[in-house]
Parts: sequence; structure tokens; C-alpha cells
Amino acid sequence: YQRRVHGDCELSSNLWLCLTCGHLGCGREGYQNTGGHSHAIKHNQTTGHPVVVKMGTITPEGKASLYCYACDNDTLDSRLSAHLLPLGINVKTQVKTEKSMAELELALNLAFSLSQVYEQNLKFVPLYGPSCTGIENIGNTCYIAVVLQLLFSFPEFVTRYYDTTMKHLMECSRAPADCFHCQMAKLAYGLCSGEYSKPKKHKIILYEGITEEEKKKEHFYQEGIRPRMFKTFIGKGHPDFSTSQQQDSLLYFAYLLDKIEKAEKIANVGDPTQLFRFKSENKLKCMNCGGVKYTEQEQPVIRLHLPLPAGKVDENTVVDFGKCLENYSKGEVVDLFCPRCNKGSTFLKTQNFLNFPKVLVIAANREIVEGLLLKKLMVQLDIPIDKLDLEPLRAAPHSPSEVLLEGSGSAKDMEPEINVQLLNELLQTGIPELPAKHALLRTGNSSSEVAISWYFEHMSDPSLNQPLQKVKKVEKNGASEENIAQMIDFGYSREQAVFGLNNTENNVERAIDYLCNHPVVVEEVKQSAPVNVQDKQPGIYRLHGFITHLGSSASSGHWIAHVRKDGKWVYFNDLKVGSVENPAISMGSIYFFIKQQDCLLYTSDAADDTPCVDLGGRR
Repeated sequence: YQRRVHGDCELSSNLWLCLTCGHLGCGREGYQNTGGHSHAIKHNQTTGHPVVVKMGTITPEGKASLYCYACDNDTLDSRLSAHLLPLGINVKTQVKTEKSMAELELALNLAFSLSQVYEQNLKFVPLYGPSCTGIENIGNTCYIAVVLQLLFSFPEFVTRYYDTTMKHLMECSRAPADCFHCQMAKLAYGLCSGEYSKPKKHKIILYEGITEEEKKKEHFYQEGIRPRMFKTFIGKGHPDFSTSQQQDSLLYFAYLLDKIEKAEKIANVGDPTQLFRFKSENKLKCMNCGGVKYTEQEQPVIRLHLPLPAGKVDENTVVDFGKCLENYSKGEVVDLFCPRCNKGSTFLKTQNFLNFPKVLVIAANREIVEGLLLKKLMVQLDIPIDKLDLEPLRAAPHSPSEVLLEGSGSAKDMEPEINVQLLNELLQTGIPELPAKHALLRTGNSSSEVAISWYFEHMSDPSLNQPLQKVKKVEKNGASEENIAQMIDFGYSREQAVFGLNNTENNVERAIDYLCNHPVVVEEVKQSAPVNVQDKQPGIYRLHGFITHLGSSASSGHWIAHVRKDGKWVYFNDLKVGSVENPAISMGSIYFFIKQQDCLLYTSDAADDTPCVDLGGRR
């Protein structure tokens, strides 16, 4: 077989040969993302010739991918070699150059084998109906799908976007492709309405060796949704999320929350991302003079390092979750300038909760550095399911005897804070100092592993060799009291409002955009002593859902999700949605906990009182 262009169009691949007359036509339009203009099926409709063979899949053994239009299904031909000879094709001379339809099915879902391994011990019961809608994998988009499934498992997101869907779509004058709220409304309707989660019977695919029992078995599926426009809109301009490559779900979660927060600040209706956000208090204590400085930081997630036991570590190793939390709060040593000592000094930095969010997101850092390579830790994490008590991590009242360091409110000529310990870890791998600092800042000083991964993905960027951006001094002129008050109404502090307005010529909308796009700089503006006001609700949580990465690296593999609904675990794997028993909670990557007093809000389907349809285990 020589690759050639068929007579009806310009295509030179995905070509199908009619076994009756030898007509060569391209495949169906858009089928399995292979491309085509449906000329082969149009030939069948005109002539009635039933069977075609896909060129490029013919092997010297006489096997190939065949399709019967009369049966509307794949088929087999034990005498394919003899049937091709009259058409001038000798199978002995053929070389396989294209994937068969079976191989395309496998390639389309790169996670097939990973999912099979994960699911082999699960009792899976398909579910259909509102809030049980799958999301089609349109090419390495599982990292997006799991985040969306978790977000819309919370009633705040359903209320904000699903309940207002029709109202917005009828009133909006913008093109949907350019409107954030149109995209969220369409997404919410697709996930929550149940219209795309109705059981449909699968066609039986015949294959060599299929049993009569398998032929009689009923197989069901759901259409699900295909949010291609949503992916394009949200990822536009982002160096990673605008591509078709696999990405990290945690980074996408944080990125999407920022996009939503920015849009909702302008709309001034209600920001559902606030249920994840909380304030932590960072305490810096100079080890030389004993002076202290308090800063507040708002964040939607905490990242925990996994303390590994001595000896061999494998998938049977169990890591104590309590020790992970201890490591989070015990503190670290950083080098900073001390205004009281008037010189550089060593500080002990500790972090605790000022308040507790409705939904606490905890990410387990499963990546470690071995040499210059990132390795994923396939260990079990001992996660508390029904009670997680974080009260020991609540920030203590400030002591009257503490000496507060002066000048903490000025941001003049200050570099953003760098975690010295993490910086040293990066330098030990051979990364230059300036790019290492950029990598840590761009990844929020979260971990050396994440920073190293980010560096290698962006090491060709010339801006990594540019000096770090200094924090500008906050001036008292330029920002009007009227605009400051307006930004305070949007949820910003006075210091943030003044800072943003001073850098955008007193323009409120530009100031909001500026603050959203400069989170590191904004944190420096927050360096005034906080009031240390704490919430009174106890920080006791219950596990609501979790996201799991399957595979050896976050840049490949597959992402799945589990959500607790009506007392059972619902499993989301692209278009596959169903209840499972005893999921692998200990192997999760990102965990979502809800406060115990809010549990009743999340125990039933948020979008509709209609229960999911259970097909009794048929799949």
C-alpha cells in the first residue's frame, strides 16, 4: 500500500477501500478525531456496497480494520487476502502504517490501562441523572474534568451558575466564546441538568473470540459533555493550559479559582470560590533580637509534604497524616533583613490558621527529587475520613510581651520573600540562583519539586535571568477615597486598594486586574500587623471528595475523582460515572474536606432532588 490522495478530496490518511469495487474514500467527519469528509459512507449510500477496509492497517498476516455499513459495526474477514487480490493488493507486501479503529479507541483514552488497574477490585455501578454527568476526554483534559466535577459538587457553584443559567444566556449580549459567565452557565447546565446523563444502550462491538454471553449482555453509556470551548476560553494565553498536553490538576484548580475570583469581583454578584479561601498567619521571629513580625496570607489550599520512614518505600508504605500536619506547622528557618538589628538575620517562620474555610483543600506533595529527576511517591496516606481536627493549628493570641518589628508596613525596595531552604535545594541540583528564585516565586514557594518541574518546563524563557521585580512603595496620593471604598466593597483591604489604584492611575477595573495578576507583590503589601481576629467555628472536618493521579508523573498518566454523595462514593473517570465501594482514598493527590457543621449542605445532590439512576450494576 502506498499512501495516496483519493479522488474525492485532498486527504491522504484515514482512507477506506471498498471491497466490492475498489473505491477509495475518506472516513467519517470528525470520527475519533481522525478527520474526514465521509466520502466512504457516501459511496455506500449511493451504491449499497457494504464492506470497507482501512488502508494502512493491512498486515502481511491478512489482518486489518474492516467495517460493515449494513451491520453498522466493525466486522471480520477470514478471507481478506483473497478478496484484496482482485483489487491489486497483495497482503504479503503490505506494511502497517496507520492505527486500526481498535487502536484509535485505545489511543483516544490514554488512561485505559491505568483505569483498568485501578478499577479491577472496585464494585462499579453506573449512575445517571443530575450531577452524575461525565466529561468527555478531548485530548489530555482529564485534569480539567476532575476539577470541574469537584467544584460543581458544592451547592455554592450550582447556585451561582446553574440556577442563573437561562437568565444570563437570555440577557447577555456578548458572544458566548468571549463571555466568562456564558461559559460557566453552559458548563453548569451540562453537568447539573441531567440532560446529558441519560442511559443509552451501547452497540455490541464484535471481536475475535467474543462469546455468546458477551453478545447478549447489555452495555450502557452516557453522552456526557464536551467542554472544548470552555477549555479554550479559560486557557487562552496561558503557556500550559492553552496546550493539549497533560497538566497538573492542583495548578489548574488554583488557576481556575483566580479566573473565577477576578470575573466575580467585576460582576459583584457573589464569588463561590470564597468557600475555599482562608487566612493563615505567618509569624517571623528574629533569632538574634527576638523581635516578631506577623503577616496574613489568604490562600485556597495547603500543600503537605509527606514524611517518609527510614528504609524501603513502596506502595505498601503508610504515611501518618498527623505527622504531615505537624511538619506543616512546626516552622522553617529563613534569612531576612531585620529592621531592629538593622542587618540580615535568621528568622523562624511558623504558619497557622487565622480562620477555617467551609471547604479545606489539602494537596499531598507526592513528588520528590532524585538527582535531576522527579519521582512520584506511590505511598499510602492515612487520611481521616469522618473527623479531621485542625484546632491544634489555630493561631494563638499575640503575647503582650512580644516586641513587634517596626517598618513591616513599608514595601519600599523589598524583594519578594524567598524560602531559603527550598532555594538551597534548587541550587544543589545545579539550577542558577536567579532562575531558581523565579521558579520558587512562580510556584508560590510550595516545594522544591514543583519549582524544579516548573524550571525545566520554562528554562528557555529569557525572563528567568532578569532581576526580581521590586515591590513598589505604597504612596498615599493618587488613589481617591471613593475608589478605595469601592475596592474595599469588593473584598480588598485598604492597603491593597491603595496599592492597586496607585499603579493603575486610580482606575478601579484596572486595579482589580492588576491585583489579580500580581499575587506575589500583593502579599508584600499585606505586611502590616494583623488584628489577629479568629473565627469561632471549630476547625473540624469530614472528607467530601478527592482527586487521584494515576501514573508515574504528573505530566502524563490520568486523573480521576471521587465525591461523597448521599452516603456513597461516586467515581468520575471522564465519561464513566458510577458508585463504588471502598475507593483507594489513601492514594489520593488532592483532598476536599468540609466543616462538620456544614455537612448537611453537601449530603444530597446540589442541582436537583432527583436521585441518580442506578442500573443495578449493568455496564
